[in-house]
Amino acid sequence: MLRKARRTYGLSFSVGHALQIPDVMTFITVTEFEALLVETQLSTIVQEHVFDGQPYAFRGKPNHMSSLRSHVCAALGSTDPENVVVVGSGRTGFSLDPNNFGRRFNSHSDIDVLVVDDILFDMVWKSLLDWNHPLRHRRQVPGPEGEWAAQRMNDIYWGWIDPKRLRLDRLPRSDALRPLRDLVVAWLDAFDGLGRITDLSTRDFSGRLYRTWNHALLYQVEGLRRIRSGLKDASEVQ
Repeated sequence: MLRKARRTYGLSFSVGHALQIPDVMTFITVTEFEALLVETQLSTIVQEHVFDGQPYAFRGKPNHMSSLRSHVCAALGSTDPENVVVVGSGRTGFSLDPNNFGRRFNSHSDIDVLVVDDILFDMVWKSLLDWNHPLRHRRQVPGPEGEWAAQRMNDIYWGWIDPKRLRLDRLPRSDALRPLRDLVVAWLDAFDGLGRITDLSTRDFSGRLYRTWNHALLYQVEGLRRIRSGLKDASEVQ
């Protein structure tokens, strides 16, 4: 997969320019989405209804997405604007969490942001290896450190990480983790700092970093598979 290659599925994106989307846009309903889950390939649903298109949270205000992208990319440094998208209820207008599927996006809802950046992800991975290699031959890594390392290895395996939740304060200070600490600071500025932008100040934002679009796609597809399975089970009970 080409680095920084952004998929296009019907919409045209141009780095450095505002996303050109009509001010009036019809969003898919929960009922229509349930029908898609039955008759459409899950990866296609993710591409067309989760990754692409105008976010429901910014309906009629496409400049808000441009503001979000500009701020996040400026804070993170290496990220391509086209590799920053809104997902979840902020994108569709209803929750895609398998445990809360269909719950409407409302004035209290957070906005979830997906960031794809292999440079940042590999930097995290390298920093973790630099820190953990000297520890790996110990018979047992101390409790908090061992638990933290195990969780990070699990995250890396699945191809995503949430820098905001790394909890580096649980670890002894280490020069090997300095790049990771710097990323956490930048990540907090990227997402907590959105509250300083007038157009975005009424919302809370959270972000997740993926290594590639394929990793992000697999994660989203699995969520839809769980929703589809739950709907099938519910219909069989009825």
